Amino acid sequence: SKSGKYSLFEAKKDFISLPTIPTAIVGFNGKLYAFDRSNTYRIDPNSMIVEDIFNGIGCLSPSSISVTEYGMCFADANNIYLHDSTKPTPIAANIVTLAAYQGFDIGWQKAVKKSYNTNPLVVYDGQSNSFVCLVLGSCEQNCNPYVSRAWVYNIMKNRWDYWEAPKSITAVHGDDGNILLTDGNFLYNYRNGTT
Repeated sequence: SKSGKYSLFEAKKDFISLPTIPTAIVGFNGKLYAFDRSNTYRIDPNSMIVEDIFNGIGCLSPSSISVTEYGMCFADANNIYLHDSTKPTPIAANIVTLAAYQGFDIGWQKAVKKSYNTNPLVVYDGQSNSFVCLVLGSCEQNCNPYVSRAWVYNIMKNRWDYWEAPKSITAVHGDDGNILLTDGNFLYNYRNGTT
């Protein structure tokens, strides 16, 4: 909408064309960020001009991004990034190609490919001051399609941990910073619920 005039639009003037169809659009630090699977576009919302393009760094879906005061965390098929409003920094070097769980060695890149055609979920966990990156049932063989895997990036410790979770197709915040997960049938209070 027009600045200071909410719900007033000049469709002939106030638009921008992008070279690709976005997979996600989010506001962060006064800018608009549009993503496709391979590129990030930083847009000035006042002038509707693309200020910068980060080639080779994208976002898989609107669910694969989380904006906090600590930065914007988002995931593509190659890495997980933390954007500080000037540039995206890859933070998943330790887990990109190798992470041990369930007796199999599989990293972020293979996990995304083997995730039953679902996109990763990225959500902020205020209790542990971490970004939780969930992937559905990803493993090399004998995968359980009803279990999600979570790589958890602790901001203060600059450390990755591995957690399990129920099958998760959506993640949102609940009261007191709780993370609520759903598989489409049930609602789980992640880390704070027993059922």
